Amino acid sequence: MVKLKFKLTKKGKRLIQQITRITTVVAVAVVAIFGSYKLISFGANLIFGRNRASVSSIILGDGQKVATASHAVAKRIAATMIAQEDAKQKASQGTEATRQKEIEMTSLDELEEQIDAYLKSEKVKTNQLTYKIIDIPSGKEIGKNADINMLAGSCYKLPLSLLWYDKLDRGDASLDDKLYWGDNISETEGRMQFKWKEGDYISLENVLAYTLKYSDNVGGHILYESYGGWDKFKKDAAKYSDKEQAEEFFSKENYLNAEYMADVMKHIYNNQEKYETLIHYLTIAAPDDFLNSKLRVDMVQKVGFYNEHINSCGLCLDGRPYVLCVFTTLNDRAVPIMGEINEMVYNYINNELPPIAWKVG
Repeated sequence: MVKLKFKLTKKGKRLIQQITRITTVVAVAVVAIFGSYKLISFGANLIFGRNRASVSSIILGDGQKVATASHAVAKRIAATMIAQEDAKQKASQGTEATRQKEIEMTSLDELEEQIDAYLKSEKVKTNQLTYKIIDIPSGKEIGKNADINMLAGSCYKLPLSLLWYDKLDRGDASLDDKLYWGDNISETEGRMQFKWKEGDYISLENVLAYTLKYSDNVGGHILYESYGGWDKFKKDAAKYSDKEQAEEFFSKENYLNAEYMADVMKHIYNNQEKYETLIHYLTIAAPDDFLNSKLRVDMVQKVGFYNEHINSCGLCLDGRPYVLCVFTTLNDRAVPIMGEINEMVYNYINNELPPIAWKVG
């Protein structure tokens, strides 16, 4: 049997080197562009692995050494990319683990004990005050009789306004739309009566502004009459909470509860871009009263009162975000008591709970 021996010329060697360089560039490009473990393995095997035998049978001498070296380079690149991907996955798992640990560590039990002790010291009866608190980062909640419906006063104007901002967001309404001040609006207390009168058509933008900034009664009535009436408003507004509402929630009486209103505030937090103007109006509506009567913080707050019923629902955007809604029948005692409660909540949430290491969506 005759053995053939090939000797490559200089020109042949240069050609092999060029082919090898091109092959290496292609391998690096595949790795850099796709960065996937399976694709890296496939590309490396395709170029330097499974076809390596056929390449060796054609490229002899120095060319075979170069091909082998290129194979090693590709393996190192693939190993580096895989290591980086593994590191990212571990980091992601670590972040999720930290987040879960923070949620598990979060407890509002001590805060609930503080509030209960305070209310007991003030001789507040269980039927005189209901509340709901939500720590937004963890989702943990506490409350007392929060699902009991009470006369809400102007608190109803908040979910009512949300329905209108939803219409604006969908394109079903415009701020320039004119709403009619009809003769069926009997409550005229507020500022709108000094600028408009019965029979006038007023822009939606102005009605919303007066309703939220000044809690104007005419504005509230115009909004629900123009929406389709009180019954339709209440039925549609129930969607802002996952909790099933009692029959009296939908009655002609102005009933709401702290649990429902807390969910409304949480909904606002989760949709801040949509409700940016509403948030602005409510932040400046009562900056130093009701929940803010003792502690001055950035509080998106909607208040309501009717006779002895004094209520306030707030979303704190100062520090760690939380929701606090308080419904009372405490008359003049309500404001200082809810101010004390808000101070306790703010201090506990921001000083006693684990720091936020992740952002709520």
